[in-house]
Amino acid sequence: MVIVNGQSNVQPYVVNTPGGNYYETIPLLTLGDEVPLLEGDFSNFTASATKTFAFTGIPDGMGIYQLGDKNLVFINHKLSNTSVTDISSTALP
Repeated sequence: MVIVNGQSNVQPYVVNTPGGNYYETIPLLTLGDEVPLLEGDFSNFTASATKTFAFTGIPDGMGIYQLGDKNLVFINHKLSNTSVTDISSTALP
């Protein structure tokens, strides 16, 4: 799975929404996608050049926070008691 122009290339889970033409579902991130890990302070994040975050678990909820000209998306996950998460090993030296 690949992120292209800030979007996952996977079909979104939600395909029909009440309100029809008023809403568009854009798949930002899904299970297995990897994105650069954010580093720094909350008001001054930068994308890591060497570390990625692999999305795990079942996406359960989402929120958005606007900070200047940026939109920060927060996602919570459902993880089982056997799930393990860590910085992705695929991007580490």
